[in-house]
Amino acid sequence: MVELAAVGGQTSVPTAVATVLGITPQGEAALVDTVADTLGGRRLLLVVDNCELVLAAAGSAIETIEQSCGGHRSDR
Repeated sequence: MVELAAVGGQTSVPTAVATVLGITPQGEAALVDTVADTLGGRRLLLVVDNCELVLAAAGSAIETIEQSCGGHRSDR
């Protein structure tokens, strides 16, 4: 469960997701790409709450993650 209520700004969304999942930055790659690569083949339920506070960033981050996960289902 990723709570975005306390996220300070648009750029903090990938950090919030990575922190909850225990994923650390890898080299020069964008953090959202690292999260997507790490989750690529895994099955999980990722619940992201309070997206309306950072809608554009949340949508972009979740879309990037979804694209890396085959057979995903999104209930946006």
